[in-house]
Amino acid sequence: VRTIVDKVFTIDNACGEVIDRNGRTPIMRKVDTMEAPTEGEIPDVKGMGLTDAIYTLESKGYICEWTGIGHVRTQTPASRKKAEAGTKVKLVLK
Repeated sequence: VRTIVDKVFTIDNACGEVIDRNGRTPIMRKVDTMEAPTEGEIPDVKGMGLTDAIYTLESKGYICEWTGIGHVRTQTPASRKKAEAGTKVKLVLK
């Protein structure tokens, strides 16, 4: 198991660069972040895995429905749309 875990964690996904065998990590670069949605706006979950997308939406009071597997490809209603808590957000995963 350790061999598998070591191979999985040799790539730093945030930077996309390889961590060397001595444990030195690449210098972190600034990543552009999206502005957080205001109260009553649906968050953008495109590209997220299902678990993260559900957590993000349900923590804001929305109800999730989904089809497919993988990462969120589309969401309806779209992100940044005004919606009340309890609104169903449909996710299509690829």
